[in-house]
Amino acid sequence: MPVQPPAPPARTAEAPPAPPAQEEEERDVTRVPVAAVERGGSLLKPGSFQIDTSLGYSYSESTRLVITGFSVLPLIVLGTLESERVKNTALSPSLTLRYGFMKDFQAQISIPLTYQTQSRIRLSNDVAALVSEEASQIGIGDVEVGLTYQPLYEKGWIPDLTVGLRARLPTGRSQFDIFEDVISQGPITRIEDFVSRLNSQGLPVGSGFYGATVSLGASKAFDPIVLFGSLGYSYYLERRVTLIQIAGEPEEGGIVLHPVTAEADIKPGDSVFFSAGAAVALTGQVSLSFSFSDRITFKSKQNGQKIGSSTSNVGQFSAGFTLGLARGFVVEFGGSIGITPDAPSFGLSLGLVKSFTSIQELWDLLWPFGGGK
Repeated sequence: MPVQPPAPPARTAEAPPAPPAQEEEERDVTRVPVAAVERGGSLLKPGSFQIDTSLGYSYSESTRLVITGFSVLPLIVLGTLESERVKNTALSPSLTLRYGFMKDFQAQISIPLTYQTQSRIRLSNDVAALVSEEASQIGIGDVEVGLTYQPLYEKGWIPDLTVGLRARLPTGRSQFDIFEDVISQGPITRIEDFVSRLNSQGLPVGSGFYGATVSLGASKAFDPIVLFGSLGYSYYLERRVTLIQIAGEPEEGGIVLHPVTAEADIKPGDSVFFSAGAAVALTGQVSLSFSFSDRITFKSKQNGQKIGSSTSNVGQFSAGFTLGLARGFVVEFGGSIGITPDAPSFGLSLGLVKSFTSIQELWDLLWPFGGGK
């Protein structure tokens, strides 16, 4: 049998060029698949899963004029006229689990926890000084479950294309749950009692409605840049809820205002959203991203009638960077600025992402904390 001669030394010297291919592969893993889940791109492989922990912070401020009463002539108001400045802050840690259960299909669940504070300063025409009110609340928000399918992979001019379907569950305490707690404390005869009870209940951390979102995402690589975008529509189901309204009854010498309970069918406004942006790979482990997003919400309905001033337009500009660490961990940091009146003034986010090819890989990672092998 002929014996294969040993390779000449010259071929051994040419072996080092292999690392660039490895570096390119590492850069692709950091640049595309991690960001791809939300921006449109390659999904997780069958049998693999991903743990995504994040911490978000947002701040918003608004000033509004509140009138409790009615106007008989322009600039003449019978009742209470208040100028109100409201500051809202929210700290939102969340856990997202993603699993590739078969080729081109991926499932996910997101569990948010919200700590929200609200500071309100009021100047009223029937109070001789500023009134400051503060409230806070911590609790589980609305849980989301979703399914993502990838019908197309990038080839030539064709981008990676994903189709997503998410369902929102009303697991968080909503404003309507707060109203029910207020009512359960007994009859309300005065506005002062209503306000006192309401302030003692904290803030809502959930919407109180079931919803579904369908989205389309795409990404296209122009090395070292990846362009990505998404388009989607959110629909919310109608629900019968208990409201507390302020009613006026004529009495001798004027009108007496008092709270009353009422049943109503509420249909939150549907919304359409889109986003577009780019990610730039600086090295094999570092990439930058820039994006613009906008969500337009249509009018809500009460008993089939549209509610005025219930629309919103939330536009934001975001920027951030992704850093690949040892053992496959990825850190994502981002910031956003509101560019429409309805958007939060600014926000920050910090995330830690780790993908696993099997349960065994997760066990091997956690084993040292369990006493070692």
